Amino acid sequence: MTLQEAKNLKGYETLEHKTKTNTRGLIRVKVNGRPKTWKTRPEAIRIPAKYGLYEFFQIGQGQTDKPIDSPLADWRIV
Repeated sequence: MTLQEAKNLKGYETLEHKTKTNTRGLIRVKVNGRPKTWKTRPEAIRIPAKYGLYEFFQIGQGQTDKPIDSPLADWRIV
């Protein structure tokens, strides 16, 4: 997924990891809100994501103040 595609994500879209799998195939997550961007760092982005009932994490790239669980290039829009 490119940076521009990530900035245009909506809260209802589904993402799929390119390599990580679970028992049912490739891991799929739902976007759980609006992607966070910064004016001072246009290359940085954080996308909130939900996996299952209780798992929440962030997908992103660039220099952000919090650790990112997965880089942006490992995901594609389903």
